[in-house]
Amino acid sequence: MQNFRELRVWQQAQCLATKVHGATKSLTGADAAGLKSQIRRASMSIGANIAEGATAGGARQFARYLQIAIASAAETESHLDFAQRIDALPQ
Repeated sequence: MQNFRELRVWQQAQCLATKVHGATKSLTGADAAGLKSQIRRASMSIGANIAEGATAGGARQFARYLQIAIASAAETESHLDFAQRIDALPQ
């Protein structure tokens, strides 16, 4: 078991989630509420899965959680792309 707080990838994931949270503050309206929530949850999931995997017990488990974190990063990217395409977020 390793201290996930010392992992650079976890630190960067937390920075990303913080930036996403700030960037999505400007999203308003009925349609934007769901999009804002989805983007924020996906971005927070990256660091959460890294942390969970780091404490899961072994290399195989950690690798599994890292795959989930990678998938959450792709989901975040996709949602951000969509938000930009509909002009809900600036480039």
